[in-house]
Amino acid sequence: MDAGSGQPAGKPRRITNWTDFSLAGPNASADCKRLVFSRVSAQTDVYVGDLEKGGARLKTPPRRLTLDERNDRPSAWTPDSKAVLFISDRSGHYHIYKQALDQDSAEPFVVTPQVDWNARLSPDGEWVIYDSFANLKGSSLKEMEVRTSGASQVKRVPVSDGPSQLVLTAHGYFDHRCARAPATLCLVGEETEDQKHLVFTAFDPVKGQRP
Repeated sequence: MDAGSGQPAGKPRRITNWTDFSLAGPNASADCKRLVFSRVSAQTDVYVGDLEKGGARLKTPPRRLTLDERNDRPSAWTPDSKAVLFISDRSGHYHIYKQALDQDSAEPFVVTPQVDWNARLSPDGEWVIYDSFANLKGSSLKEMEVRTSGASQVKRVPVSDGPSQLVLTAHGYFDHRCARAPATLCLVGEETEDQKHLVFTAFDPVKGQRP
């Protein structure tokens, strides 16, 4: 590093070529001759449990719903609360799956050549709104959580299953959320080009219109 400006004095050089785990919290030893870090190997799964009245605590310990050995992360319930929608990398990239509470295996819900992410229900419960990324090649959760500065597509698919349809194209996409009925509000978050601001915009989940 340049001591005066704090800028790199040269190009970065790769010093490891390891697989099957991630690195976290890198730091240097006191004499700056060694690099120290945490070696992380983790797997995420979906658990479900019954809530007591009022929703303040669980009645019983949660049980594991997804029994595979890949990374699974829940994002929504089906409107009848009988199945969970979640993302999984079981096919190599992240896609959306659905699994009923009384089943041991999941069924593909949205699996495309792109990366499918963040399944959310529309306010009326008729649609699943999700994100589709064509420019993300990594399949790890860490890689997926690094937001893309390019364009991404927000799409919808009927809860009852059917073809996907484009809702809108987002730039500097961050995330989207929809309220519950009787509210009708859906928002998409997008970073500005300089990544200094996050802009939230309302959109119609069916018409794809913005104000």
